[in-house]
Amino acid sequence: MVDDDSDMVHPPDGHVRDAKGTRTRCGAIDHLAGEAGQSDAPLRAASGLPCCRSQCDERSQTVEEQPTCGRGLAQSAVVPAALAAVAAGLAENLEVHVRALDPGDAAAAQEQGVYERVAHRLHSAAADLQAAAAEMTSAVDLPMGAHDIAAITTTDVLDAFQGHVAAEDDLRRLLEARREENEQMLTAIRAEVGSPDVG
Repeated sequence: MVDDDSDMVHPPDGHVRDAKGTRTRCGAIDHLAGEAGQSDAPLRAASGLPCCRSQCDERSQTVEEQPTCGRGLAQSAVVPAALAAVAAGLAENLEVHVRALDPGDAAAAQEQGVYERVAHRLHSAAADLQAAAAEMTSAVDLPMGAHDIAAITTTDVLDAFQGHVAAEDDLRRLLEARREENEQMLTAIRAEVGSPDVG
């Protein structure tokens, strides 16, 4: 927050402008938090923005450089994009596996049905995730709107963000645990593919 904001104008839209009329989107967050007499961390956390004041000095940054909710959303697009790639990759692996099944075998036919249904759902999920990632990315220039700081300084907001962080931590641990097994399977498949008996 700026110690002396005597040269700042606070219009009703929640944005902060200096005496020259330059809009400072990041300053809007500081202004909103300051009027409520609260920390701006909940607003930044809820919008995906950094909570570091040193990265958010509206006197030294241009409008294009300053963090906004749209920029925070765009930065988070890597998460659904990565999840989309994982889902699509898993679906592709299920689809190529089906080629090995004997259509005349009842158990194989049952397995094929399950694999094909799961692969279809994974492709659908991947498409939705990729579409979400694309829209998040396109929000990079979204104007900074007015926010009610009181609405995002509640326990359910804290619970939501804690749940998000915990889910990402669980995913990281899951992927790390699977890495060794995946590498072993890759090594085995590479050996089989390179074998003269395969082909």
